[in-house]
Amino acid sequence: MRTLIDDLLQYSQFLRTDVPRGVVDVERVARAVLADLERDEGGPPDVELQPLPAVWSGEGSLAVVLSNLIGNGLTFAREGVPPRVVVSCTRDGGLVVLQVDDNGIGIEPEYRERVFRMFQRLHVREAYPGTGIGLAIVQQVAESHGGRAWVEASPLGGCRFCVSLPPAPAGSSPDKRGAST
Repeated sequence: MRTLIDDLLQYSQFLRTDVPRGVVDVERVARAVLADLERDEGGPPDVELQPLPAVWSGEGSLAVVLSNLIGNGLTFAREGVPPRVVVSCTRDGGLVVLQVDDNGIGIEPEYRERVFRMFQRLHVREAYPGTGIGLAIVQQVAESHGGRAWVEASPLGGCRFCVSLPPAPAGSSPDKRGAST
């Protein structure tokens, strides 16, 4: 129950429209998320970070998005197959598209929109942990930034979660804390 309450409070944070934003180095935030996962899991997860750009976001928002997507990629593994996750980036028009690929169990096309709704689980709670709020948070963050979140099949065999966000303004760079300089 405590986890559910914490997740609901976190979700409500992202309903606000006045969240401070600045230039955030996605790769630095992703490395911090991986360090947290390594501490939680007791060892380094098999996660590859390809070159990642800076975006116009809130550092906390971006950390929550990456934590949810990488964590799901590691959690929803196929039985007998070590989980693997690749975080990469492409451009779509004027937006940066973060892509988190995994080799997990995948999601059938007819359920891909449903997974972003709050409390929508495709599996029984006993099979996979979670509250069913994480992807709703990802969607809320993407939409609050003028982007969107979606899922498609991954070349790794599982899912590719995509989140579009605004790029950092030309000529700007993040400082070591993630704020604009």
